[in-house]
Order: sequence, then C-alpha cells, then structure tokens
Amino acid sequence: MRNRFLTLLKSKSYTLLFALWAGGAFWICSPRFVDAEVTPQWLWAVAGGAVWLLLAATGLLRGREGAAPFTPRQAARVVCLMAAALAAYALLQGAGLCPGRNGFAVTGRSDNPAGVASALALSAPFFLGMLRRGKRWEYALWGAGLAAVAAAVAASGSRAGMAALWAEGMLLAALRLRGRRRAAVLALCLAAGAAAGTFLYFHKQGSADGRLLIWRCTAEMAASRPFAGYGPGGFEAHYMDFQADYFARHPDSRFALLADDVKHPFCEYLGVTAEYGLAGLAALAAAAVLLVRLYRRGRGWEADCGLLCAAGWAVFALFSYPGRYAHTWLLAGMAVWMLLRAAGMTGRGTAAGRFLRHGAVRTAGVILSLGLLAGTAVRADAEMRWRRAAHRVVAEGWEAVAGEYEQLMKPLGREPLFLYNYAAELNWAGRYGESLRVGERCLARYADYYTRLLLCDNCMNLRRYGEAAAHARQAARMCPGRLQPRKALAEALMAAGRRDEACRVAREGLRMPVKVESAATELLRADLHRLLQEAGNGRFSTYKDSQRAGW
Repeated sequence: MRNRFLTLLKSKSYTLLFALWAGGAFWICSPRFVDAEVTPQWLWAVAGGAVWLLLAATGLLRGREGAAPFTPRQAARVVCLMAAALAAYALLQGAGLCPGRNGFAVTGRSDNPAGVASALALSAPFFLGMLRRGKRWEYALWGAGLAAVAAAVAASGSRAGMAALWAEGMLLAALRLRGRRRAAVLALCLAAGAAAGTFLYFHKQGSADGRLLIWRCTAEMAASRPFAGYGPGGFEAHYMDFQADYFARHPDSRFALLADDVKHPFCEYLGVTAEYGLAGLAALAAAAVLLVRLYRRGRGWEADCGLLCAAGWAVFALFSYPGRYAHTWLLAGMAVWMLLRAAGMTGRGTAAGRFLRHGAVRTAGVILSLGLLAGTAVRADAEMRWRRAAHRVVAEGWEAVAGEYEQLMKPLGREPLFLYNYAAELNWAGRYGESLRVGERCLARYADYYTRLLLCDNCMNLRRYGEAAAHARQAARMCPGRLQPRKALAEALMAAGRRDEACRVAREGLRMPVKVESAATELLRADLHRLLQEAGNGRFSTYKDSQRAGW
C-alpha cells in the first residue's frame, strides 16, 4: 500500500513538473529580455530539459519495480491542455479581444504567427491519441480542443501550419483506412489541398514570391559549398550577400520590390544544406528513415502520435522555420520518445536501458545537466543585463553603460544581435571608430542590410568615403526596392567628390517605384532631390560640409 502511494505521489509530481516545463515553453514571455518571446522560452526549455536529464541520470524517473512513474499518456494530456488554452487565447486575439505582437493580429505568446501555428499544428496528433480511448465527456473535451486548434491555426493565417495539419490528416487516413475508402479519402484530401494551396498562393502572392526568391538565393548559397556548407550561423552571415549578387546579375528582376532583410531561409532543409552541406541533409534523411523504422516496429496510439507529429514537423519545415522555437523541439522530443517506447526500446531489459544505467553514463548525465543549468543561468543573467543597459543608455547616456557593454562582450560576444546593438549604441554616442570595429565583427556573423548601413554611417563620419560607398552600394543591392541605401550611396559619392555618380544614383532613386508609399518615403525623395540640386551646384566638397549646412 505504501509503495503504491509513493508511486502515485511520484507520478503526480512528475506530471506537475512536466506541465511547468511544457507550459513555460508554450507560454512564458518576459519584457526583461531584449527578445521578449523567443529567448525566455528557450532558456526555460533548456533549464527544464537539464532537470529531466538530472532526474534520469540519478535514477529518479523509475519506481521500485522499474516502471516509469511518468507515462506518454500523461505527457500527451498535458500537451493537449496547453495547446487548447493557447488556441483559445489565439482565437481571442483573432476576435480582437486580446492584443497580438509585433504588428500581427494572432501570435499567441510568440513573436509572430509561425510560432503559435507551429505549437498548435504539432500538438494536434496528441489530441488524436487522447481520442483513442476514454469516456464520452473526454471525447467531447478533446474533440472541442482539437477543433479549437484547427480554427486557431486558420485564424493565424500561417500557410505552413495549415499544410502541416493537412499532412497529418492525410497520413492518418493512409494509416487507418483501407481499400476504396482510403483511396477516396486520399484523393479528396489531395484535391482539397491543391485547391487550398492555389488559393493561398494568390491570396498572398507577394509573400509567396518573396519566399521563391529566398529559396533560389539559398539554393545558390548551398551550391557554392555543397559538401561542407558555411557552418553554424552561416546563413545569417552570408545569405544577404548572395541576394545582393542575384540582383546585381538581374537588376530588372520582378522580385526587386519584394526583397527584404532575411534572417531565415523559410525552408529548414535548404537552411541545413547551406550551413552543413550534403552531410547535414544526409543526416536528416537518415533520421527520417530511423523514425519510420521505429514506427514499423511499434504498435498502438503512441507510435501513431509520434509519427504524425514528426510528419507535421517535416511539412512545416518545408515552408517555415519551426527550428527557431523551443516548443517545437520539445514536441519533437516527445514524438521520438513515444516512437522509442512503442518500439520497445526504452525498457529496463533492453540494450539501451542497460547502457543508460551504466555508472559512467549516469555520471556524464549528471555533469552535463549541471553544466546546462549553470550555462542557462549565466546566459539569462547576461540577457537581462543587456536589456537593462539598452534602456539605461537612453536615459543616462553612453558613459553610464559603457563598462556594462564591455563586460557583456564575454558572454554575448558571439551573439549577432548584441554586436549590432553595441555598434549602434557606439555610433549614437559619436564613437565612430569603436562602432566600426564592433560593426565589422558583427558583419562576420550578421551580414545584413542594416549592418551595412550602420557601417556606411561610421565610415562617412570617419571620412572613409570609399568604404562608405561600398557598404551603401551593397545594401542597395540587397534590397533594391528601398530608397535609404540609395540616399546613403549618393551622399558617400558626393562627399568623395564623385558628383556625376552621385547625380546618377540620386536620379535612379527618384525614378524608383516603391513597395509602399509613406511619409518616410516622401522625405527620402525630398532628400534625394535636394542632394541632386546641391550636387549640380557643386557647393559641398565633404560630408561634414553638407552636415554643417543642414543638408
């Protein structure tokens, strides 16, 4: 009796612990961080994973008889509750009763619709698992939750989320139906999917064409280093230069007005190929084959849930970036865990079980988990210090936070966004030489449009006009539909005494069509017009002269 009570208590405790872990990965959001949505979720998820690893390494995840006190059904129930609550919140955002984030109507607790859509679409298979057995009120509860999830994904407008749900439904029909019924359902699903895909393409044709441009440039990037790739972070470090090269070769491309500053390839497979080459792509293919083999060895709802979640992840990754979010990795881990259990590879008597109980392996697990916890604490403290320093510099000036930024270079010196922020603050404080040095370090990891413009401004103030023109010209090639780099290039050429080229660039800018007419666009046109007039008159010989004249 006592052993049964202790097992039940341990089971409830682990269920609560998992709920806190999953709830943080789905819901946590803190303004104490520069990235208020994604960063805290990742830190929470890594810390929670370290705690679970510590429990597993110390043997606390097993009862006296070797049975695990925490089961996949309990985990699936927790995920379903979290997803249903998130879907309800997203629907309230869609109805205008709760605010969205970053200019989007439906984001859940993420930074954009892709975050909430990935969480919900990859949670849907676990609802199907809960519907396999239970009482009538449970069928009604989980059915309503699944309907809310589907409605929230549609409300988010995420085409990748809709495609993932569609693929999960198709796969479920293929697994569960037989004969003519399966053929009819699959044909209907294919027709509906083709019709929906066509509608969604023309509904947001500009966005879809923009992704075609990104895929094309990413493919060129991957082809330039097909075997080794550019390494971790290589996409952010090099992609925009490939986009600039594309527009240098195709100045009249129909994609010119759609080009934007790009941080993700919108296809995880292309991103993996660009960063890790064909070896990375082969590793993904091997992982997919392994998951299918595990499914074939397994039986029951656990195997179905694991395979459906993995399939949803695979389809979502074709059109978006699920790897950016902590909750998608948590759900992927659950899918693999369920497939392993269904295949009978996690039991006490299996080779894997004996390996994991080895003393050296358990010691390594304890050391790794403690290291992860310590590293997460250090990173969280650095992120919060950075946020406080970024706020203080506005109120107290650069001198008050200069030392803090210098200290943060050790924990955050490889973080591209921090390097850009550091360089921008130095530029704002008038320390152009220091800003240029930090900006060049940022450029090695974050070669984007805004970094080029920042470096251009630093070079202009340091009277290094040739370098300034090179940075501005590259920024103009990256996003040829924007006027800001044209203005910066014309200023740099004017300051360098190359008035004819400055006039030509200014005229090109004035003739350019723009994607969105706005007050900022009109101001830039007015600046280009004044620059053209002054360049024609030859009044200013340097950038400083034009600044003193209020130009």
